[in-house]
Amino acid sequence: MVVPVLALASGQSLAAEPGLYLGANYGKTSSNVKGSQVANYADVCAVINCSTDDSDKAFSLFGGYRFHRHLAAEIAYVNLGDTAVIGTRSGSVITTTRQETNGLRLAVVGLLPLDRGFTLFGKAGFYRWSSDVSFNNTDGASLSASENGFKPSFGLGAEYSLNRNVSLQLAWDRYTALGKSSGALQSGTGPVKTIDVDADLLSFGVSYRF
Repeated sequence: MVVPVLALASGQSLAAEPGLYLGANYGKTSSNVKGSQVANYADVCAVINCSTDDSDKAFSLFGGYRFHRHLAAEIAYVNLGDTAVIGTRSGSVITTTRQETNGLRLAVVGLLPLDRGFTLFGKAGFYRWSSDVSFNNTDGASLSASENGFKPSFGLGAEYSLNRNVSLQLAWDRYTALGKSSGALQSGTGPVKTIDVDADLLSFGVSYRF
């Protein structure tokens, strides 16, 4: 009985040592349209049939370096999927506006090791987002645009070490101000711009420490 306990304790101790790690997360994005656009879409939906879809599947691939038991730095490719899908119907004309967002996140990670292989963590950094938006309707109109930006991102989570190399984690991340604003998306008139949203990503993942 002593040997397994010692082995587990040793594995947890090694998991807190400095080193490189790689991992992947999979989860679900939930987005919120920001600012004046909320009123804009509400006005549109008051006069024509309207539907919205503010959630989608998402994933990230990440790598980082743990400097000591309480601090790490991390870079990740984060694909948030559709951060906005808006459908409208006016008579026989059906219109769909769709926005897809992905990018790179740089973050500092604070770590709080606990007993029994558990670790709590918090992340703060920046997300270099890139959004592609398309506007299509059954009358044949087709417009698109791409924009990018550099905005803050932060998150919280918990990790459990299965052994000295493999860990499981559950995380929540917030990505702020993804996209810019435009009411023109609903009518197809004027320049098409990306939709300004905040996105929350709840994900489950696995990491491997070298």
